[in-house]
Amino acid sequence: WLAVRSREVVDAVTGAPEAANRGEIQVSDVELGEAAASELEDLAFLAEPSAPIAPDRDGEAAAAMLEGAFRQSSSGHSAYEAIESLLATWPAAPLSPAESSANEFDLAGIAADRGLSYELVEGDVGLLGVLDLPVILEVSAGSDGGGARFGLLESVSAGRVLFRFDGSSFSLPAGILDSYWNGRAHLFWKDVDDLGPLLAEGSFGPQVERLHLLLRDADISGASIGDVFDSTTADAIARFQEGIGLRVDGKVGPLTMIALYRAGLPGAMPRLSAPVEIQPISSTSAGNSGGFRP
Repeated sequence: WLAVRSREVVDAVTGAPEAANRGEIQVSDVELGEAAASELEDLAFLAEPSAPIAPDRDGEAAAAMLEGAFRQSSSGHSAYEAIESLLATWPAAPLSPAESSANEFDLAGIAADRGLSYELVEGDVGLLGVLDLPVILEVSAGSDGGGARFGLLESVSAGRVLFRFDGSSFSLPAGILDSYWNGRAHLFWKDVDDLGPLLAEGSFGPQVERLHLLLRDADISGASIGDVFDSTTADAIARFQEGIGLRVDGKVGPLTMIALYRAGLPGAMPRLSAPVEIQPISSTSAGNSGGFRP
């Protein structure tokens, strides 16, 4: 989960709706009181005006512009905006008033309520390229900036990134974010074929049969057929992992599963490299069946 303090609306109650319509609601990282929570629920459904896309600037000018945005925001507010932006890429239901006013954002719970899974990954831009999903990045606002900020990496193309922060989109040279990103990324993904949390040698059941079909769709040769995950399938998975730069263990965990779906079912999830149109997801998550044979 993403531990950030909730946001408290500091406008007067009588002036808050008008301020919200102007996009001028002020927030701070303080404990959320009952009155503020009630007011936040009332304001949750007010449409905020879309922020203009920030000018495209290179080098030091772009860095200064982004850093200024970091310092003008807060940890809690930037997390809220990043989660809303991430949900919109699927598309999935926005945060509910209860989710918005909680003391902490429970990303695993937010994802599960929308039929998605949540994963915290730590790595580099290369790993993000392999997963090819929009992700929330933890970024630093500097030594005196008041802690981490959160923004959405929306797309990567031709050495540039589109980074959405606090309602504005910044088109930047890819290297700019390296100065601020701490290597932690939060992503949502969907187990489209209900393969379960982990498949490895010895696993058996309908999930393994569906895995073999997915390997076929992804043009990965050498795997077995049927409902048993044997050494032949493990070897095929290991070759796939090595080929794309994932840790090689011959097992199908969340990151390998995401990469397999990307290869075999490219239109099933939103992506960084080439956005595709996907169908709205359901609000229920699939169950899990099958077993493990030692």
